[in-house]
Amino acid sequence: MTLRVPVWSKALVLVTAGALLVLLFSGEIRDNDVFWHLKTGQYILQHHSLPVPDPFSFASNGASYAGEEITRRFNLTHEWLSQVLMYLAYRFLGFPGLVIGRVLLLSIFCGLTGWIVLRRTGQFFVAVAAMLAAAAMAFYFAQSRPFLATFVFLALTMAILETRRWLWVLPPLFLIWANCHSGFVLGWLVCAAYSVELLVQRIHNKLPTEAPRLLLVTALSIALSTLNPNGLRVLQVLQFYRSSGIQTANLEWQRPIFWTPGIYSLLLFGSLLALLIARRKARVVDWLLYLAFAAISLVAVRNTIFIGLVGPVIIASYLPKWRLVGPLAATLAATGLLAFDVAPSLAAQNTLAFRAATWQLPSGAADFIETHRISARMFNNYEAGGYLIWRLWPRQRVFIDARGLSEKAFADYRRILYDESGGKTAMQLLDESGIQMVVTEGFDYLSGQVYPLAVNLAGASAAGWKLVFADEKCVVFLRNPSADIAPLDAAASLSDSLGAQCKEHMQHDPLRPRCAFGLGEWYAFRGDSERARQWLGVYNQHRTGPDHEADEMLQSLNVTNLNRQATDLQSTGKTPQAEALLRQALATAQRTLGPEHPDTAGAMNNLATVLESEGNYPEAESLFRQSLAICRKKFGAADPRTAMALDNLAGVLEGKGDVAGAESLFRQALSTAEQSLGPEDPMTRAIRSDLDSLLQAQHAQPARSGRGGSASRPR
Repeated sequence: MTLRVPVWSKALVLVTAGALLVLLFSGEIRDNDVFWHLKTGQYILQHHSLPVPDPFSFASNGASYAGEEITRRFNLTHEWLSQVLMYLAYRFLGFPGLVIGRVLLLSIFCGLTGWIVLRRTGQFFVAVAAMLAAAAMAFYFAQSRPFLATFVFLALTMAILETRRWLWVLPPLFLIWANCHSGFVLGWLVCAAYSVELLVQRIHNKLPTEAPRLLLVTALSIALSTLNPNGLRVLQVLQFYRSSGIQTANLEWQRPIFWTPGIYSLLLFGSLLALLIARRKARVVDWLLYLAFAAISLVAVRNTIFIGLVGPVIIASYLPKWRLVGPLAATLAATGLLAFDVAPSLAAQNTLAFRAATWQLPSGAADFIETHRISARMFNNYEAGGYLIWRLWPRQRVFIDARGLSEKAFADYRRILYDESGGKTAMQLLDESGIQMVVTEGFDYLSGQVYPLAVNLAGASAAGWKLVFADEKCVVFLRNPSADIAPLDAAASLSDSLGAQCKEHMQHDPLRPRCAFGLGEWYAFRGDSERARQWLGVYNQHRTGPDHEADEMLQSLNVTNLNRQATDLQSTGKTPQAEALLRQALATAQRTLGPEHPDTAGAMNNLATVLESEGNYPEAESLFRQSLAICRKKFGAADPRTAMALDNLAGVLEGKGDVAGAESLFRQALSTAEQSLGPEDPMTRAIRSDLDSLLQAQHAQPARSGRGGSASRPR
């Protein structure tokens, strides 16, 4: 039984649903890709040609795999019409125009989903529920990018094929689509699915009269869609992408975690369940669309949006025709959308935000470069590349950006930014590329890691690198800056900038607080346990779930703090008080970190050192042996930390008078240190000095009752 709904009630529901969509899709522009799209559109209009070869980057060349040149040309040209339209929208309406365009396109996508359901079922509330379900999926794609054209054109193609009216709209639609975005090949799948359904109907003598027309239009649409800068090469490029390290590292191209509860898994499995339950009456086209788009969505996160189109249509088509199913479904969909998507956006003040997210843009650095008219070759971080193209071209060309044009540049980029081992060093690669300026953020905001490049350059004054700009968004280093550019205090300014960057990021994106963890880790590595504890405390206040790594680091800092207090006491002659604190530190480490944790080994070592200085050799020896066992298990026999543990144990044996045992351990420690650190490393020299001291003492007197100064050996 169908529920009769007054017209005014339907209008009110539609207005409410429309308001939800506007709130949902009107967030600020946080995708920095929009800037290189805008610059490309501007370039095409000004030069009346496609940007081939790439004018914006000096490193987008070479071929690391067969087909990279073809892939590069494809990436430069396949969205040209969308980019022109985006630039025109920006030129006349600014960033509000881009946000309004996004809201309209995604609303049309969701509206078409609901319209298809309404046509199939005749149930208004079920159609509204389907529209809102599509919106919940589309929310994760609310970006001002050319792929919005594929979302709309795909839904429109499906709507036209559902009605089999206006079929002659499809050929020109595909022609436009093929020049807006390469997703037009998905339209081929939709056309093929509806055509196969017709063939099946023919087998059962149910061939509709419009079948020949549909098949002809489908063929014509496919033919016209080849009239684009790349023809049919999109199919070839999709294969080349599988050889691309850039695509492998790109989050958009990772496989979705489909087993985690969420809107994607609900639509993915819900539509399959609906087809299985209604298998006797399920349409052939629904099976084909589901199998095609489910498979595509499981390949990459960026493809999950298509389940947001076919999933609601399939589920709604086979819902029971009970009186209250529609209102209940619409209510649940609206409630879920409001609670999980709209409300958090409202709380973050990220609705009706007709602006670019200036808080994440390196605008200050761009202003600095423009003011000083710096044209030196630039290295930049991947995320900022698009904005720097927008602001600084043609004076500056970037090293890399999100267009993914060069595998070699991407590999060099990671090695430079993260100072990865296994090849040329970051400094060698910077020299090789002629880089004289570095513009980079301080963090990988997903992992929270502080970029090693910024830290290394801050300490590379001997190589001529100077920190010349630092704010809450990024830092700028110049090699041998001109006299009119005053260098900053690198250590202090970098530290201040990293803190400001993290605070700025967390203020606008509080659900991703890992930069605070990264700062805590960085300060802990530098030995600044107080600030490390402060930032870990900030992270713990904002983190959204358990984090064993952060808990462990905080406990390690607690142990370190106790050790430091004990060292201060020992330095003032208060050895008994120091011993008490060190016993507390060891107990804390064993309880919170575990009996085999490296920090537990360190606490054992520190306590044993004090006990050795007090002449308590039996307990000191026991602790040193336990520490050595942990080092061997955790780090291996060839690790420098194992070498130091051997040296410590040898020292206490020497103090006990076990000269032979001490000599054997000293020699093991020296061999390990020489192999792992080299013969001239300070630790190696210290161990060699301990061994020489022992051997000299053997010649001076056969045995000694104690070892003076043993507590001063490196620990």
